Formats: sequence, structure tokens, C-alpha cells
Amino acid sequence: VAANELSLSTQQEIYDRDHAQDFYHHRLTFADEIHGKSVSETVNILSTWARLDPTCPMELVLHSPGGAAMPGMALFDTLRTLSREGHFITTSILGFSASMAGVILQAGDKRRMGRESYLLIHEISGQSVGKIGDMEDVTRFLNKMQARIVDIFVGRSDGKITREAVINGWQRRDWWLTSDECLHYGFIDEI
Repeated sequence: VAANELSLSTQQEIYDRDHAQDFYHHRLTFADEIHGKSVSETVNILSTWARLDPTCPMELVLHSPGGAAMPGMALFDTLRTLSREGHFITTSILGFSASMAGVILQAGDKRRMGRESYLLIHEISGQSVGKIGDMEDVTRFLNKMQARIVDIFVGRSDGKITREAVINGWQRRDWWLTSDECLHYGFIDEI
């Protein structure tokens, strides 16, 4: 039966059933921009799973254009904290993960990627208004955050890529990587 032939209530029941199964199996698909609300909702679900089952494995499936760095780092830290508390965290890409979503991918104990998926990484972006001193303060902070993001990619690569190679790869451009390239550089563990 085609979806357009089903009643709205039947479609809703199917949707609820499928999402309940993902919830039961601790698998969450993040298919949104990274911003305060989407991260807050995700953290709430992960925290609920952690309270209900203190050692359950969890999977975060990313299909995201990226977004804001600060909420993204909060989600990254949440995933790493859950891992330290005994949850095995799998992060996966289906389709694509761009920008901050690529950083979040690195939070998994196991990082996976669909064969036909893509990862985009680039220099941190931001904006500033105000006096020159205000803009210089923002630039200093963004440089500090960017250095930390480079450290995350290099640290998770298990020695397969250097700091200089990451910086050269993304400097002044978007660096799109295939699943094979991500495996080669150590940005994922399996395809």
C-alpha cells in the first residue's frame, strides 16, 4: 500500500511505531541544523536513555548541514561524558554531515559512515559586530575554538593525519571527503 493511500492516522501510527523502535534500541537520527533547540532535544533523549538503562549502547545517526559551534560542542561533550559513564557510543553518517556535524561524528567510540555518504569540514565560521577591539576578541575566541576542533580531528585519527594536513585540507575552502577518504584519514572506523 502506498503511503499516500493510507489515512493520516495510519501514517501517524506507522511513524510512531518506527520511532518507538528506534527509541527502544537507543538509535537517534539527527537530521537537523545544529542549534540550541535541536541539541537540547537530543541531549534530553540521550539523558533519558542513560537514566533508564545506565549502560545501554547508543547510536546517533547524523544527516546534518551543521550549524552553531557552541551547541555542537555541548552535544560533543555530552556524548563523550556518556561514553565515560559506560555507554558505548556509535556515531554514524547517512547522506552527509557537514561542519559541526563532522565534529560531533568524532565523539563516537565507533564512527561509521555509509559508503555513499560525505563529510564536510572547514575552518570555523562566525560573525562579529562592534568596535575593532570587540571583533578582535571574537577572532581570538574563534581561533581558540578552531584549534580545539583541529585537535579533535587529529586526536581521533589515531596518527593517520597531522595537524598541518587538517589545516591545509580545510584552509579557505570547504573540504568534502568521501567515506573512503574519511577511513584513510582516520575520521571514521568503518564504512
